[in-house]
Amino acid sequence: MIKGLIVGTVHVGELFERLRTEEREKGLALERKMTWRSHLDEKALGEILKLWQEEPWDCLCIAETPQAVQAARKLGIPCIGYQNPGYEKTELWGLDWLLQGFEEIDWKFLEMVHTRALGRPVIIGETKRLLIREMTVEDLDALYDLYQDTCPGRFVENLAADRAVEEARTRAYIRYMYGLHQFGMWVLVEKSQGCLIGRAGYGLVDYRGKTEMDFGYLVGKSWQGQGYAKEAGRAVLEYGRDFLALKSVCAYTHPENLASRAVLKRLGFALQGELEAQGEGLLCYEKQLDGEEPEEIIFPGACKTQRPML
Repeated sequence: MIKGLIVGTVHVGELFERLRTEEREKGLALERKMTWRSHLDEKALGEILKLWQEEPWDCLCIAETPQAVQAARKLGIPCIGYQNPGYEKTELWGLDWLLQGFEEIDWKFLEMVHTRALGRPVIIGETKRLLIREMTVEDLDALYDLYQDTCPGRFVENLAADRAVEEARTRAYIRYMYGLHQFGMWVLVEKSQGCLIGRAGYGLVDYRGKTEMDFGYLVGKSWQGQGYAKEAGRAVLEYGRDFLALKSVCAYTHPENLASRAVLKRLGFALQGELEAQGEGLLCYEKQLDGEEPEEIIFPGACKTQRPML
């Protein structure tokens, strides 16, 4: 959890006021320390940490100059860049995030960036029985066991037979799918036993001549028939509506995959028809998340799924 937010910009607008309001409205347990400086360097950051008596990694810095970014890095403070309109020629290199304004920034976003900067998986949602979070390289052993037990075959793309290949693929997926696009396939952890029992989330497909957000899931054979797919699906759909601001999602499955078709129906997906993709017949389902007409979803540069999720 972020214990201190340091903003080093010429102006900060109403950011602090909105963050304090969010703390009060959501009843956040910890009132985080916040400070603003028009100029940040290593000395200023060191003084702030000493005054607060906080560790560098427990804080987050928003910086608009290369000097401030370098100082934060040297001290070990996770950092976000801010592109000040008055300093358009300033180049901030090596940062995963570059803000162009503060209007949409809240604690959930800041916590997400901070968590990823520390190399930890972001928790997407929590239900009565499940923790839904980003996968890590350390999850691969459990994922291989899960796929071997479930034998997903043609319904879900298998993991690579070469462990080194899958590990490299996983690291890239974590950085570019989670880091840049805020979605992907997440893992399902059963809370009472702390074990990984499946996956759920989103990918991208273009089976109908447009880029669509594709919902999918996989639950281990030993855990099937207990309502976990529906439980996880509801949380993933809520995340899509509330955090990703999706208006609709689709789901593609094979006609003979009766279990997945039943889950989609229980989650409120409506059958749109059948089509052929990659040489085989698929059923197309769709769900409206806010009651409005579906819009085309385009995420330039995002990795697309090579096979239907279900």
